[in-house]
Amino acid sequence: MKSLVRLIAMVLFFSTTASVGQCINNSQYPWSPVILQNSGAQEYISNCTWTMEFAYLMNVAPNIGYIFTCNQNGSAKYITVTSVANEVIAHGISPLTVQNIPYSEIRVHYSEDETCGVETNCADTFVQAVLSCMPPTNLNATVLSSSSAELTWTAPQDTNNFEVYVVNMDNQNPQPDSILPIPVTGTSYTATNLTAGTLYQFAVRSVCEDETGPINISPYFYTPCNSFTSLNETFEQSYYTLPNCWQAIRRGDGLTGHASITANYAYPTTSGTTAVQFYADGSNLSNADLILVTPPLSNINENYRLRFAARGSQSLQVGTLDSNTLDAVFTPLQTITPTDVMAYYTVDFSNYVGSDTYIGIRLTGNGSYDPVFVDDVVWEQNPACPDIAAAEVTATGTNSATISFQNIPAAASYDISYAVSSTNDPNQGAIVNTTANPFEINSLEPNTTYNFWIRTRCGEEEVGYWSAATTATTNC
Repeated sequence: MKSLVRLIAMVLFFSTTASVGQCINNSQYPWSPVILQNSGAQEYISNCTWTMEFAYLMNVAPNIGYIFTCNQNGSAKYITVTSVANEVIAHGISPLTVQNIPYSEIRVHYSEDETCGVETNCADTFVQAVLSCMPPTNLNATVLSSSSAELTWTAPQDTNNFEVYVVNMDNQNPQPDSILPIPVTGTSYTATNLTAGTLYQFAVRSVCEDETGPINISPYFYTPCNSFTSLNETFEQSYYTLPNCWQAIRRGDGLTGHASITANYAYPTTSGTTAVQFYADGSNLSNADLILVTPPLSNINENYRLRFAARGSQSLQVGTLDSNTLDAVFTPLQTITPTDVMAYYTVDFSNYVGSDTYIGIRLTGNGSYDPVFVDDVVWEQNPACPDIAAAEVTATGTNSATISFQNIPAAASYDISYAVSSTNDPNQGAIVNTTANPFEINSLEPNTTYNFWIRTRCGEEEVGYWSAATTATTNC
């Protein structure tokens, strides 16, 4: 539609010719003025200019030169630079260099050639300020390890001294000028002592004989995470984006546009208010992948397990991956079928034999529009004593409650922890050991809400993991 509007405008306001080689157009594109930054770097005017249009440039600086460029698939086009009143300043084939433009606002007209030929195919148009101390270009970072990266750039002519700034983007509103510069001779620098799993940029400026040039900033780069030996992720510190070192793999022809894996509001869930949401958006999951990928783990082939909570109407595959990139190979290990009630599931990795270093949770099923939620992902050693479900607790008086729980044949006894509801760590509660089921506690305060936990005990040092908390309030 935009192209049609532009074409109609061309028909109504066709270009005129002042003389051969001076081509004046009457149709403006981009439709809004382009405000120059004058940084010395190449600035985009448009990625789709037609050679019957002009661009309106503002903030043109005095006493410097500009290079104007118009190319279509490698073919150089013709450029005419004028004042706003279409007084010709310069004209010629791209790239066109113009010195000391006497106006702060100009028009740049584009044509096929000096006879003012026109065409409605897209051309790329740029402008670059020519400074006395030009910035370096082609900034690139090659990550070497979780703590180092090789930074490179292309030097402008007659310049070989630079100042380098390494910017940790996890800092709030980082500015290169607030960081001590690193003097460098040459066009590379190895940055060390970087933080693993962190987003960075670097900035470079030229140091000329009498001045320093403007700063040029690199694309973002990311240092890989160090390997983990345990996980206990509740996803409460992130909303929409996943926590640091976690990845989402979206791939395959069967994906629809809104299929996603995000940290999102989820109620009810097992802890807090945020969980990972798998949303298939009607995708064909037999020809697509939606995989939540853990940080790298160094002990997948040891006696460990993955434990997590989930709810939803589609199945989840748990498996391993050889990387966390789009071309990672996913090897399924076990399928989990959640229900519409948030519950914990456990996948045992004690028999895993392989060299993969990532664990993935992959959405399977019919690709419906109903989300599936995953929360409280834990990577932990298999317990020395079996798990036990949360106990049932009934307040029986002003200072007493009765705890009932499932019998675990392998357990010799059970540890029960209780504490006021503001305490969330069972190891900080009052712990009693018992073989009685049910078991009564008689030392509680009236009209007080308590958390209760239970775990199995198979020997003096052999215990299971604490169950989820159960809450009860004593009578008045």
